Amino acid sequence: MRGLFVALMLASLLVFGCIGGEQPVVEEGDTVTEDTSDGTTEETTDEVEEVEADCEPSYSISELSDGVFSKGTPFAVNAECAGGKTVALYIGEQKTSEQTISSNNAAVLNFLLAPKSEGFKDIEVKVDGETIYTADWYVAPLGSEDISGNKNEDISSRKWVAIKHHIDSFVEAKSIGAYMKRLYGNTLENTYVAAEIRPDNEGEPGDIILASSLIPITDTTLSYNWIWFNFDDPVGLSAGGDYWVVFRIDYPELVSDSVNIHYVGEDSLAAPNDYTKRNLLEWSDSEREYVETTGWQEMTYNKEFAVVISGLEH
Repeated sequence: MRGLFVALMLASLLVFGCIGGEQPVVEEGDTVTEDTSDGTTEETTDEVEEVEADCEPSYSISELSDGVFSKGTPFAVNAECAGGKTVALYIGEQKTSEQTISSNNAAVLNFLLAPKSEGFKDIEVKVDGETIYTADWYVAPLGSEDISGNKNEDISSRKWVAIKHHIDSFVEAKSIGAYMKRLYGNTLENTYVAAEIRPDNEGEPGDIILASSLIPITDTTLSYNWIWFNFDDPVGLSAGGDYWVVFRIDYPELVSDSVNIHYVGEDSLAAPNDYTKRNLLEWSDSEREYVETTGWQEMTYNKEFAVVISGLEH
């Protein structure tokens, strides 16, 4: 009888499974809901060690456009299967920034190139110290280099001209360039051309002179050329700021020489812009000099002057 009972028990196990019902099959990473003694449920997850994908890192580089002094230039590196890799960007021998890729998923790493001076620059991208990309990058000075046409504006002791520039990232300006000429071969002695940088004051040049350069008028030529005004010391221009380049003739008498500065602007009916101004002064007999009376005014129409701010000494 005892043998018969054991046999029946074994048969029931084969038919109905283990006591307590069927148990779930748990794969790595599955979440299992378990009953607890207080009648609630809790979720537990098997610990899983991350497995690296079986792939080779690959990279592509976005097209690099020309840069402008103080302006940011976007630059992107596209990466796949590069988890854990560090991508570094160099301008010349200086590392400007780096980013580490978190996973093997496709990633876009966005950089912003902010040049400290103009000219040709060596661009290099390295991944964990290994070079994957090089390029020659041209950076233009800040301002207009357009010298087309034959329009010009005169500058003298009684007429000053100012051009506004916006700064995106902090730079140190070392010089100003202007495409200009003088009218006469014979010049008055002790006549100078002045170029100044002034901060913006509610949409016009302020009274503070941050940097100034004087050159003898004889340094200009009878035909148009780029004339450079170097500063004794670099002047820092803050990110987000507006600054004016002011030109005038420095001569202490009633009659002075003048120079002509080139501009582009064929449409004399076009409304004047808000980044060029003129200041018409009047002679004061009592003070024996030209004095400001009307302040800064708009140009007669839209004019784009060939004037640049440079991060180099010329």
